[in-house]
Amino acid sequence: MAEKDSALIDVIASGFDTDGDTTVVVLRHEGREIDRQEIAFSGAQSDQRARFKVPATKLGWQEYVVEVEPVADDVLIK
Repeated sequence: MAEKDSALIDVIASGFDTDGDTTVVVLRHEGREIDRQEIAFSGAQSDQRARFKVPATKLGWQEYVVEVEPVADDVLIK
């Protein structure tokens, strides 16, 4: 990133059998949460978008992590 620049992080989350369910998309930088957005699914299968605009706080390459929390009744397998 350059000084006074910003990054646009566009996330698409796909839901299957999630009609009416909501979830939260979390953006992290250096282990800290910097933003979150709730998204709602509609229909048997749908794609929902979350968009984050992140201003540059320092020069150089920056790494971000996006997490999508499980919807209700979802099973997380690691």
